[in-house]
Amino acid sequence: MEHKKTIEMINQYFDEELNKEDEAYLFSLISSDEEGREYFKSMTTIKESYRVSEKGYPQTLEEKILKGISIKQESKSTDRYFFIPKKVVYAFTTIIVLFTFFIYSEYSINQEKIKMHAEQVKQKTEMINLLMNSLPQAEVRGEEVKKVKVRANLGVAL
Repeated sequence: MEHKKTIEMINQYFDEELNKEDEAYLFSLISSDEEGREYFKSMTTIKESYRVSEKGYPQTLEEKILKGISIKQESKSTDRYFFIPKKVVYAFTTIIVLFTFFIYSEYSINQEKIKMHAEQVKQKTEMINLLMNSLPQAEVRGEEVKKVKVRANLGVAL
C-alpha cells in the first residue's frame, strides 16, 4: 500500500501537481523505498530525454517539412496525370446524370408493366378457378362383375 502511494506521489511530482510539503514527504518515502527510488530514476531519465529531444529540433522544422512535402506532391500530381479541362468534366457529369434519369424512367415504366401483368395473371387464375368450379360434378359408377368363388385346396388328393 505504501509503495502504491509512493508511485502515485512520484507521478504527481512529475506532473507538477505536488506542493512543497508533499515533495519533502515524497523524498523521505523514496529514501526508504528501493522500488520507489528506481521508479523515480526511470521517470527522471524519461523526462530528461524528452527535454533534450524537445530542444534538439527547432519549431519551424515541422513547418518546413510539411511545406516541402506539399510542394513535392503538387509537382508529382501534375507530372503523373494529364490535366482534364473543367468543361469536359462538367459535360461528362451532365451525361452521367441524364443517363441515370433515363435508366430510372425505364425502370419505372417496366415496373408498371410488371404490375399490370401480375394483375392480369391474377385475374386469369381467378377465371380458371371459376370455370373449374362451374363444371358439373362427374359421377363414376362401376359395373357389377360376376362373382367368382374361390375354394381352398386343403391338400386332399383327388
